[in-house]
Amino acid sequence: MQVILLEKIDKLGKIGELIQVRSGYARNFLIPKGKAVIGTKKNIELFEIQRKKIELEKINQLSLAKIRADKVINLGLIHIYVKSGEEGKLFGSIGARDIANRISELGVLVKKSEIKLSSGLIRNIGIYEVIFQPHLEHTISIKINVSS
Repeated sequence: MQVILLEKIDKLGKIGELIQVRSGYARNFLIPKGKAVIGTKKNIELFEIQRKKIELEKINQLSLAKIRADKVINLGLIHIYVKSGEEGKLFGSIGARDIANRISELGVLVKKSEIKLSSGLIRNIGIYEVIFQPHLEHTISIKINVSS
């Protein structure tokens, strides 16, 4: 199935590209999420007319993401207090949801899906580096201090 991408997607293409994808991927993911439209002649003509508007909207989204990232950076080291055993092992673990909730408590709204844990769940006390990705094209690294 041919689709026109409405935003940049890693390993697929850039905005406005006419690409060939499997029909299930297009019907179940790309089209419902607003990432693509079916590549008919009519849609191609409509897209060319609206291209500037879509590109400006994506630029605005990127600038808002950069502003949010700057707010997170200004928070500095983020402290999360948890119960732990004598050896520094946590009773449970800390995941992306816990980190997103803590940052949101500090005043910057963050979704769980924007936090990437490179080494999996946090299970010990210490300082960890996690990735905050508010936009596909903008990623920053933040430090989390887990202590009891």
